[in-house]
Amino acid sequence: MMVYYSLVYPFLTYAVAVWGSASDTSLKSLHILQKKVTRLITFNDLFVDQPGPLVHTKPLFKELKILTIFDIFKLEVSKFVYDCLHFTNPIQFDIYYKSCSSFYKTTSNNKQKLFKPIVRTTIYGLKSIKYNGVLIWNEISLDIRLSVSKSVFIYKLKKLLLDLELNFYSYYY
Repeated sequence: MMVYYSLVYPFLTYAVAVWGSASDTSLKSLHILQKKVTRLITFNDLFVDQPGPLVHTKPLFKELKILTIFDIFKLEVSKFVYDCLHFTNPIQFDIYYKSCSSFYKTTSNNKQKLFKPIVRTTIYGLKSIKYNGVLIWNEISLDIRLSVSKSVFIYKLKKLLLDLELNFYSYYY
């Protein structure tokens, strides 16, 4: 476990909010490598002369409390959005996200949901952190979004990502 967090995890988290929306093939190859490392850590790797099927990694990730590359991306983008909404990022990011209530003054709008920006390109616009941040943030439950501090927010979101799969990006990956 310590080996994973000292040798693998730093490489996966470095600027993942920027490159995490890369092509499916790039992320799938990273995910396969992450699965191989998880199997090696738990000694469930398959040797050439050893018969039998591969062990599914989903229970191994939960057992070790390791986030997949897709969940790491969701966590890091959520932290970026949290910082933007609490004005702890550099000032140029303060205008990245707007709540729906600032656009529509109705009682039916969702509490603390963000307004989805209109993008003009299907490749760069839909893969931008500005657009992905809104999708990810709006899928997080209200009690997590309204956490009292960033550390509580991260703790609750990690727990949620480890316990169940969120609906966003299911179409994407």
